[in-house]
Amino acid sequence: MNYSKSLYQIFKSNKPSTLIKKLKTKFDHYEIDNEFIISTITDEVKPNSYVASPYALIINYSEDELIKIESKLQRGFSHLLIKSFASFLRYTQIDKAQTLNNYMLSTNFFSKKWESLDVKALEEQAIERYPKHGLLIRSVNKVQNPKLFKNLTSNGWISIVFRQVYIFSDKEKWAKKRDTIKDKKLLNSKRFTFKKVLASDTKALLKAEELYSTLYLEKYSQHNIQFTAKYFELMIEAELLRLYMLVDNENDADVGVVGMSGDDQTMTIP
Repeated sequence: MNYSKSLYQIFKSNKPSTLIKKLKTKFDHYEIDNEFIISTITDEVKPNSYVASPYALIINYSEDELIKIESKLQRGFSHLLIKSFASFLRYTQIDKAQTLNNYMLSTNFFSKKWESLDVKALEEQAIERYPKHGLLIRSVNKVQNPKLFKNLTSNGWISIVFRQVYIFSDKEKWAKKRDTIKDKKLLNSKRFTFKKVLASDTKALLKAEELYSTLYLEKYSQHNIQFTAKYFELMIEAELLRLYMLVDNENDADVGVVGMSGDDQTMTIP
């Protein structure tokens, strides 16, 4: 079973907001060229997770960034601009949208079949089923998806920059980075080790949710994806996620967590 189909079954069997907090969306799917494609559908602007809401991604994150502007005058002017733009986006019903291949991750990835997928046929099916919804495909880029990017552009799709993505494809260059060298030194010290988290380990799953929330939600932004321990459990069971706890052996404490998800030799660390 492919990644998309397994993920679809998880969300069809559970209320989305019990797996990812604030997530409000419907799920559907298509089958093109023997490829199963998950899809999310939203109908209006309302509090939602940005993985399913363009409005949340554009407006809510912009409001979060305002505190970084030191000048009160510039901050106030920017606030007015955001509010004006927010009204415009609500008027244009930006969240009346369908997102194809939506994996509910900060950065989506694509199976190799997408490079030769009949994009036009997929587009026609999606529009026929939801004729009043805009169509989105997140995380397409020229480095990882050159043919897909070209196919979409040739079929009239418009590329819009929403967020920055870091791609590590040069292992030798990565190995020379200062942070990589520092991390390797810490691992070689034997103070820290990684322990695989099992779907049956409820305590570890809850700790993973706590650690994730401390960094991504409390430190960075409440608008980041709010994963739950239940979601981790189901993703691990479906073999869609590998979760590892970072253990501080000196203090016998779980101090970090990392989750890896991927398909067809592409991995993301959400």
